[in-house]
Amino acid sequence: MLKNILYKTVLCLGMSLALTACSQDEVAGGESPQTGSSVRILCRIANASNTRADTEPGWDDGWNENTIQRLDIFRFDKDGNAKGHYVPTAWPTFTNETTGYQEVTVNGLTYRDLSENQTDQFYMVANCSGLEDIEVENIAALKASMATPTLVFNEKQTVFAMDGKGTLDVNTGSQEAMLSFDLSRAAAKIRLLVNNSDKNNITSQCTYQLFNYVLSSTSVLSDGEMYGKGNGQTLQDMTDLGKSALEKDDKAIFYSYPNDWFDESFLDKNTGTFPLDKENKPTNPYAYDNLIDENRQTYFLLKAPYGGNTYYYKVPVNFSIADYNDKESFTKEEIETLRSDYYRLSRNHLYDITVTIDREGGSLTDPVTPKFHILVEDWKEGGSY
Repeated sequence: MLKNILYKTVLCLGMSLALTACSQDEVAGGESPQTGSSVRILCRIANASNTRADTEPGWDDGWNENTIQRLDIFRFDKDGNAKGHYVPTAWPTFTNETTGYQEVTVNGLTYRDLSENQTDQFYMVANCSGLEDIEVENIAALKASMATPTLVFNEKQTVFAMDGKGTLDVNTGSQEAMLSFDLSRAAAKIRLLVNNSDKNNITSQCTYQLFNYVLSSTSVLSDGEMYGKGNGQTLQDMTDLGKSALEKDDKAIFYSYPNDWFDESFLDKNTGTFPLDKENKPTNPYAYDNLIDENRQTYFLLKAPYGGNTYYYKVPVNFSIADYNDKESFTKEEIETLRSDYYRLSRNHLYDITVTIDREGGSLTDPVTPKFHILVEDWKEGGSY
C-alpha cells in the first residue's frame, strides 16, 4: 500500500563563504546580514489540489484535517540517542489551495552543525502538545510516547497528530543543508455510502453501528504504531444503531486511530510464519480461513431497507481476503504485508466504502455481508488499491 505524503517541510540553511558566515555558525539561529536569518525553513503541501481532480471532501471548511497548531523537531545521533529538541516559532496556515514552499522559523540549527553530523536522525511531530513536558532520551522513548490528541469518532477534530522522519542533504559546494520531512496523519478516516440496486443513495434511510475503533492516543511516530494495543488504548463501539453526526456528500464520516485484527493464533510464535505440518512441510491456513480475529475486527453493522422490509448486514472496512490466499506458503515478510494491507486500519489512510443493497439481509444476530466496494487510498495523495 502506498504510504501517503501530505506535507513536505524543507529546512534550508545558508551561509556565505566569507568569515562572516564562519563566525555566525557559532551562534545557533543568529542573524545573517544578507538573508536576515541563518536558518530558513521552507514548507509545502505535497500533492496539492492542482495535482488531483478529486479533492478529498472535508479538507477545509472547519474540518481541520490540514491544521497545524504545534510543531516539534527531535534530533538523535546515529545510535538513537537524543541530541536536541527544537520547537519552530512560526509556520504558515496550510489549506487545500496552498501550493509551493512556505516559510517556517526554527532556531538552533546551523550549516556547520549539520554538515559535521550528517548521520544524525531527525523526526518532526505536529499537534502533539503533550510533548512539551516529555524528556526523550532516545528514539525508542519517542516511539513509545502516546502523546497524540484523543479523537472524536464522528465529529470534526480540532487537530490531527502528524509525524515524519527527516532526510538530510548537505551540499558542501554551495554550503547549504536541506532537511526535509514528509508528514502524515496518525488517524485513519472511514467513509460510508449505501446505495440500492438502482444505484440510488439510501444512506439517510439506514442506521449503522461501527465496531472496534480506537479513539485514545496512539504513538506519536508511525514507527512505534501498536495498532490498538498500545498503552492505554481500548477498542470502542457505537452504543447502538444510529447515524453519524459528521456527513459530507451524502456519506457518513468516521475517524479512528489504527487497529489490527489479524488472528495471531495462526502463527508460530517463534518464526512469525504459518507452522509446519508433522512432515515439516509448509502449511497455509489462509486457504480455508480468513485469518480474522472477530473480537478486534473493525466493521459496520448496517440496518437497511430492501423489498419493503429492513434487514441487517455486516460491512467490513477493509478487504477480508487476498486473491492470492491459496499460495503454497508465506514468508514472514509476506505475512506482514498481508496483515498490513488486509487486516488493519492504517495511519493516514482513507477507507471509502460503497455498499449496494441488492438482496435480502439477515437478522440482528446473523447479518449478511452485502455487495460492497472498498477503495483504500492514501488520504491525500490519491494512490489506491
